[in-house]
Amino acid sequence: MLDVLQYRYSTYDSSKPAAGILAAIMGISLIGWIVQSVQIHFRPRRPLILILIANITLFIELILRAAFSTKTNNSKAAYTALTVLLAVSIRMVMLSNFDFLTQVDKLKPWITRAIILGSIFLGITSTVLMIPAGVLAGDPDTLNTALQLKQASSGIVLVNIMVDLSNYRYAAYNSSKAAAGTIAALIGISLIAWIVQSVQIRFQPRRPLILILISHLSIFIHLILRAVFSTTMSNSRGASTAVTVLLAVGLRMIILANYDFLTQLDKLKPWISRTIIIGSVVVVIGSTILMIPAGLLSSNANTVDTSFRLRQVSSAVVLGLTVLFYPVWFATKTVKKMTKQAIILLIIS
Repeated sequence: MLDVLQYRYSTYDSSKPAAGILAAIMGISLIGWIVQSVQIHFRPRRPLILILIANITLFIELILRAAFSTKTNNSKAAYTALTVLLAVSIRMVMLSNFDFLTQVDKLKPWITRAIILGSIFLGITSTVLMIPAGVLAGDPDTLNTALQLKQASSGIVLVNIMVDLSNYRYAAYNSSKAAAGTIAALIGISLIAWIVQSVQIRFQPRRPLILILISHLSIFIHLILRAVFSTTMSNSRGASTAVTVLLAVGLRMIILANYDFLTQLDKLKPWISRTIIIGSVVVVIGSTILMIPAGLLSSNANTVDTSFRLRQVSSAVVLGLTVLFYPVWFATKTVKKMTKQAIILLIIS
């Protein structure tokens, strides 16, 4: 969240309760990851260690956000520490994903080297861009250059979230039509492949396959609209509502499909299956309901801060449900019934 007029530091006070809750969730996830890693003797070693580093750094970052006062957060040392911890966490996850691809199957040596070296190069490049950005951010004359460098660095790791409360309700940046079109093409190919595969297995199990299909369609349409709409059209109330709803539906359908898949894989006790399905549906509906008043309040300057907080809570609920899936997956012991392809699909989704 960046405001060019006041940057170098954030234009908002971090929510301590939200940071504390997320830190607790990350702590549980970290313990679960360590236990699972020990059980499989840290094999494959590199991706497991990279994810462990990512979990630890993100956990520490959230703890510091929850503990620091606003004044401390805006000090140079604290700001640098939080930025470095978050940057390390994001890049470790990115590197572990690429490295995992080389561990799953015996690829040709040149492909393996290209994947590993390419991902490391991009990670280092994005980090190098942050160094001059941090130096230039302290000078009003070079503020714009610093912001552009940070945007370029974030774009490399596909993490570019910019919201300006002074100009909220809409984004403070122009969406990249080329990027949206490219990703839409990839999602379109994935959608076709998913439909073909679903037809081949006669849509069994039915519910999770249909949920993933809905997710593909909504995200595909969302990206097409982003690629087609002009800036003026994107900032209209109708277009903004449409793309927001499509993205929200796409993300939530994936989460529901994952939880539902666990109940389809093995004969769990009826109360466990009902708890998993009903619980995930209730949480998803709750996070969606929070977005309704957030949307209504966002057009009023006097209630824009409340709107933003509601959006934060809704996003935190979705994130919590996403992270909670992995302990539930581990607790149901359904992994024994899964193929390698199913395990990889669940991890990715």
